Amino acid sequence: DGIQDQTGGDLDNELGKKFLIKNLVKLLTEIAPKPLAEQRDTIDNTITQWRNGRSQVDDMTMIGLRIQ
Repeated sequence: DGIQDQTGGDLDNELGKKFLIKNLVKLLTEIAPKPLAEQRDTIDNTITQWRNGRSQVDDMTMIGLRIQ
């Protein structure tokens, strides 16, 4: 449940499509080298754009840690 279950994409598809875990892993891999604040903003913007005006389907929680 959570981020990968958010529906969105094409507005012509009434039910929408799920974001899917493969898209979440791809997004996290792409943004991993960036600062945490930029990662947070990118994740938030990506999911908001994906939902494309649809209601949030489930609770979403993500925790980021920087290990030095």
